[in-house]
Amino acid sequence: MNEITNGNHHSGIVEYINKKIQEAYDRGEIVETPFAKFHFQYLSDPRLPETEPVFQALKVVQLPDIIIRETKAVMDDLRIKPPVNVRTRIPTPEDDAHINRFKGISGKCISETEYLYFIDPTNTHLIETIKTWEAKAVVHHEMNHIARRQAHRKGKTLLDGFISEGLAVYYERHWGGYIPKTEYRGELTEQQVKEEWQKAQQELFSKKYQYEEWFHGKNQIHPPSMGYIIGSEIIEQYMKKHPKIPMSKLVRMSSRKILSKSGFT
Repeated sequence: MNEITNGNHHSGIVEYINKKIQEAYDRGEIVETPFAKFHFQYLSDPRLPETEPVFQALKVVQLPDIIIRETKAVMDDLRIKPPVNVRTRIPTPEDDAHINRFKGISGKCISETEYLYFIDPTNTHLIETIKTWEAKAVVHHEMNHIARRQAHRKGKTLLDGFISEGLAVYYERHWGGYIPKTEYRGELTEQQVKEEWQKAQQELFSKKYQYEEWFHGKNQIHPPSMGYIIGSEIIEQYMKKHPKIPMSKLVRMSSRKILSKSGFT
């Protein structure tokens, strides 16, 4: 009798789970394509009820369509092996460091087959940002990381970090023919970048460098985003010398070779 009861209970749980999954498909929270599976988790997040104006605004700007379209385009361009998983969600406190305060969006590559796309509905810039090229740039940046991971070129040294982020920054800023007029380094001078580059020499090939200090400005040891800036300068210089190389090839090149051929000093 207990076995029958337990069997019915298990069957009921499975039926409930399948029902919830089907509901997620029906409301567009899960979208499957031949090349990727998309999870638009913000659509059922209690922190963003459907009655909120920002929820309706997100429907108008068609964020899911942007993410699906750009993911496919980049997969073709960078020859990324399918399938990939893409999760679009509201950040948790643990994710908070990845959100750009001025844009309300960001991303994080977590494996060679998956990236996260963060949106912050409390950010007043969110909807306007999604209307610009930067909504696409998140996809381009994180998918570039996926391509490099699939090529087993992610690496673990500080130089690997510079090159990985530099490639992603360059790609997001040049994909589709769009090239921002401003330098990625912002208000930092060329001399300041070179000074930070000199500081990096002592741990350039170390696997024990402090990522948060170099790339997110933790402890104010380096200017904010310094790792991204140095990386983008290396790639910019490389591309000036080798303008015809496609990103699909460059993203699969070793960090040492890219640095050597860039002439960056």
